[in-house]
Order: sequence, then C-alpha cells, then structure tokens
Amino acid sequence: MPGGRATLQRVESLHRRKGVSLTLHRDGVTPDITVYAKVFGAQLEELAGSLTDTVRRVKISNYAIASSAWPGPPRRGDTIGGYVIESVDSRAVGDIVVVHILEVAKAL
Repeated sequence: MPGGRATLQRVESLHRRKGVSLTLHRDGVTPDITVYAKVFGAQLEELAGSLTDTVRRVKISNYAIASSAWPGPPRRGDTIGGYVIESVDSRAVGDIVVVHILEVAKAL
C-alpha cells in the first residue's frame, strides 16, 4: 500500500487531469488559492420551509493547501467556486492529510 505522500500526489494528478479548477477563499485570508476538484452530483434539500438550494459534494486534494501559506484545512463558511462550504470531512493516510470532502451549497 502506498504511503500518504504518494497517495496525495496521485490524487492531485488525477484531479488536475480529470477535475475542475476552483478558487478556495476564506474571508480575511490572502491570497485565495486554486485547487483542483472533483464535483459530485447535486441533490435538492429543503431550506427554511419552502426554499430549495442545490447541495453538492466537492472533493479536493490537500496538495495546494499543504504547499501554500493558506491556513488549511477548509472549514465551514469558506467558499469554493461560488459555493459556501457547509461541512468538511478530511481523510488522511498515516499522518498525511490527502483529501477533503466538502458538502457545499450555492451562495445566495
């Protein structure tokens, strides 16, 4: 089984080839960073009784975060590609954080 660094590099390489480029933003933090992401299908969730909004899952590698001064990991309230991050599930191999699975909602 490959180690955490090799897995991180493989995930980043796959996202660069097959994913999309998105901007990760946190208020008060500059600069924003570009990450490569895999965006999963949407589902509708009911919000505030009658409002609906598209909720998606976005998977990003930790590569750009780890190799920059950006204060990762992503957290609730950050934005990515025009979506607000609602929750973050970070996954590691050994002591190396490899990916963050984000549940996001389109900013209103």
